[in-house]
Amino acid sequence: EIREIQAFARARGLHLVPEIDSPGHALAFTTLRPDLAHPDLDKPGFGLAYLDIRKPETLAFMKRVFDETAPLFESPFFHIGTDEYRLDLVKDKKERARLGELFRKHINQCARYLEKKHHKIVRIWSGYEHMPGTTEPDKSIWIDMWVTSDALNKSREGYRFINSSHFYTYIVPGMPYYGVNNRFLYEEWSPLVFRKKDPKGVLRPGAPGLMGGKLHVWNDAGPTGYTWNEIARLAWPSLLAVSEKLWGTKGSPDYAAFLERAAPLESPPGVSLLERKVRANKDGLVWRLEKKPLWFIANSHYPLHRAGGADNLEYPWTASFTVDRLSDARGDEVLLSSGLASFYLDLTWTRTHKKTREKTTFRGVACVRAKQAPGPDPLHSHNPDVLLFDYQVPLRKKVRLTFVGERDRTSLYAGGKFVGTQRIQMVCPLERLGAPRPESFQGRLLDGAIWNRSPWREAGKWSPNTIGKDFKVLEWNLGVLPRTKEVMVRFQYTGGAHRLEIQWAALVQGGREAARDEHPGFTGRKDEDNTYRFRLPDLPERKSFVLRAEVRGGGGGDSRGKVFLWDLPGAL
Repeated sequence: EIREIQAFARARGLHLVPEIDSPGHALAFTTLRPDLAHPDLDKPGFGLAYLDIRKPETLAFMKRVFDETAPLFESPFFHIGTDEYRLDLVKDKKERARLGELFRKHINQCARYLEKKHHKIVRIWSGYEHMPGTTEPDKSIWIDMWVTSDALNKSREGYRFINSSHFYTYIVPGMPYYGVNNRFLYEEWSPLVFRKKDPKGVLRPGAPGLMGGKLHVWNDAGPTGYTWNEIARLAWPSLLAVSEKLWGTKGSPDYAAFLERAAPLESPPGVSLLERKVRANKDGLVWRLEKKPLWFIANSHYPLHRAGGADNLEYPWTASFTVDRLSDARGDEVLLSSGLASFYLDLTWTRTHKKTREKTTFRGVACVRAKQAPGPDPLHSHNPDVLLFDYQVPLRKKVRLTFVGERDRTSLYAGGKFVGTQRIQMVCPLERLGAPRPESFQGRLLDGAIWNRSPWREAGKWSPNTIGKDFKVLEWNLGVLPRTKEVMVRFQYTGGAHRLEIQWAALVQGGREAARDEHPGFTGRKDEDNTYRFRLPDLPERKSFVLRAEVRGGGGGDSRGKVFLWDLPGAL
């Protein structure tokens, strides 16, 4: 199977480098050989996942692993990992110092074995620099510099190394602590830049030892977590930008021009991962409830009858339901579910603070996404994303709930009013209404529909060219407005050093103000009251409208963003 994978890759111009990590990231090994696990390195949530390098048998075991695997790979390279060995879990300073030196020696012992017996060029991750001890890696070892940025030192000391900086080149789908700034990568970054703010982290062209750079996609949320489609769509724009920079050329003056040039590559031939697998009609409708009403008791569940495709719909999507909740199941009421996600009309959830361990219980409408190891349902996966909204669905009252999924955000509207947004990306489950276990809501589903698009249509943009540090009035042409009782507009920050602050917004037709919403709001790394609502009089025509708003950049004019208009009347 390994040879088949290599042949597949070779035919497509790809080079596979194997990595077998030790002594950290070793749960597969310590599960097989618990006698080789270090008893004091027990990280909560990880278990005894670290090899005990004090034992001679540990190195002997790793040599047998290398003997079994190294001959199977064509690559001249073999990566031995050596990252994230959690010595901080050892409280005794002397023992920590001893382990640090043993760790450094472990690097060279593994490398020399692979070099001598299997004739491999060995690579490691940086991080040993943070370990106690004096032994340095052999100069024959290539270093993937991810958590360190002292590239100038590595160059002077005669090492060969790769720019693998986690500051700039790490994509971890579903994990907010990492992200890639494509504009920065294209306009400012190069393999010479390990960290801009570190004097030793920027090299001069031609610096000896620098072998190149690379982009990383770590699926820490797998094997559930993000779908193939989400991962591909997240990584593809970064891959295009980084590829051009790694070849040493930049064919466009800035990232905006690059995006225009790269647009034809958004759907490359022979690549299906960038396309969603759910069928829809020309209006984007994926499913609509035909049999009305649909009654639910504790364990009711019905398949979603639709045209076909996958059991989950990736962003953008809109799911709208009219429900009549007739009984209180005490915080565990599923409306829609699949193996990867569940939407709850009511969920009671207790969170534990990572540092204080203090527990807080919440209750309300929720979206739950499975993450890491699967469980019997998404809520009971290893580390689920639980998106709780501050809204209680009333009993014996018809309510329209609308869930909206966009990139990096999920929002809820109830009764036509905005409830809140969570900055977590969600898939829309398409497998069933209700749940197979006794967790379905109890009541009636009066109406429902799911679309493969967001209700928000892009209507305009702002940029540093138009925004200043002082308030001023800007205008955007909205064109034709939807025929709804209420028109909604949202300002959404997309980048820059400063947020956008809004004083008021108004709809103007033919130079006359037709409606105004006056309240302060802002949009940046956090949003507050950035949606504006307008009740229009009964006008003969709803075309040629202009949005007018008084805005400024909070603290300066470096702000970019988009203006959106709600354009899916059937969803509210």
